[in-house]
Amino acid sequence: MKRLLIVAAVFGMCWSWTVEAHARPRRQYQQGQPVQNAVRAVTNSAQGVAESLARMGRLQHLGGNGGMMEGIGMASSPDAAIKNCCYYGQIAIQDQGVAQGSNGMWYACIRGR
Repeated sequence: MKRLLIVAAVFGMCWSWTVEAHARPRRQYQQGQPVQNAVRAVTNSAQGVAESLARMGRLQHLGGNGGMMEGIGMASSPDAAIKNCCYYGQIAIQDQGVAQGSNGMWYACIRGR
C-alpha cells in the first residue's frame, strides 16, 4: 500500500510539471491612444498628465514630456502629492499640475530640468 502511494505521488508530480501556464501578453499603449476605459491621456502639460492620472486612478508615466525630467506622485493632499513626485527637490520645476481622483486621492505631475 505504501508503494502505491509513493508511485501515485511521483506520478502526480511528474504530471503537474508537464502542465503549462500561458499568460496573456501585456498590452502596450502608445502616446495618444486610449489608455483605460477609453480615457484619452493628455500629455502636453503637467496638468494634463495629473488630470489623466486622476481619471485613471493610478500612477503611470504617460510620456509626452518633451525631453524634460518628469515625476509623478499621489497623496491625500495636493502639496503632499507634489512632494511625493519622483525628482522633487532634485530638479528645477518648470511645470506642475495636480488633480483629485474619484477615490479622493490627489495626483500630481512635475516637469523640469
